[in-house]
Amino acid sequence: MAMMSLMATSVIHAVMERYDALPPAVFPGGVRPPIYLGEAPVSSAGAMLRPPYVVITDQGTRPEYTSDAGAVETARVQVEVYAVELGAVDQIVLAVRFGGQPPGQRAGLDWAALTFGPPYAPTHLMRAAEQRGYAGWDYESRRVHYCRLDYEATVTLEA
Repeated sequence: MAMMSLMATSVIHAVMERYDALPPAVFPGGVRPPIYLGEAPVSSAGAMLRPPYVVITDQGTRPEYTSDAGAVETARVQVEVYAVELGAVDQIVLAVRFGGQPPGQRAGLDWAALTFGPPYAPTHLMRAAEQRGYAGWDYESRRVHYCRLDYEATVTLEA
């Protein structure tokens, strides 16, 4: 499988585009869970969203150094997968990380190639941490589990 090259304006935008390009067939039930920026929505009455779903959060960008030749920044993105069954969380995480392909194909988010327009140079997304846990109860009083994937991308700003 050829590596996908996405054109985006920021790391968070590139990661969301990459997620939206993952084939639904690699997810449980053949359906890619919806992704939300910042937090999962609730109804005006406060009703919870039904899992599974994914929440992506921009953890900020840290400038590393700047010179006449450009600058280097490290951007951090957090991807949280929510589902009722821990096994479903794990299946979704594998789909997100590898896109249904062997890891070396870089078809998911792990080591994904990210391409931006000027003044940013292309980079790769690196998984920095992974943690599973209990998120609370859903609307039917079932336990909801999550997996938090932390990603980093070192972005070069070309002068």
